[in-house]
Amino acid sequence: SSGINAEYGARRWFALMYLLVVFLVAPLSLLGLSLVHSGLLLGVVALFVLLLLAIVSLNFLQSHAPHWLPPMLKNWYFLPEWMRSLEPMDRVITAVLGRIPSCRKILNPSSTQNGITSITSPATQQPQMNGLEIVPEKGLVIIEKTTTI
Repeated sequence: SSGINAEYGARRWFALMYLLVVFLVAPLSLLGLSLVHSGLLLGVVALFVLLLLAIVSLNFLQSHAPHWLPPMLKNWYFLPEWMRSLEPMDRVITAVLGRIPSCRKILNPSSTQNGITSITSPATQQPQMNGLEIVPEKGLVIIEKTTTI
């Protein structure tokens, strides 16, 4: 549950997506497969269980016995980014929902500190202030933004 809390804290849309998938999409998919043919349902569930078993086994080997794995399987970077991270989906969802005026406040909460408006990025939770950036180790850092034509 701490992993889910971390994802929800970084991505505001994650809680709603989790509820939709767990309580709507997955049950309706299983119901639909069971209505089509019970053999099809058993095949899909068996493939899902095998995939889950492979992921758990690989995670265990990566953390406890990485010397048994080939170099490619020692981390998850052999997979495309969309298969190992929520960052690509986060970019798409925040871009789409950012166009809806009522969702902008939820995705990018702004606060005013000493007359400076800061906007927190939902993915990184780092305040960004009009050419200024707060770096915990170095304090306030001035960043100059340049554009090229």
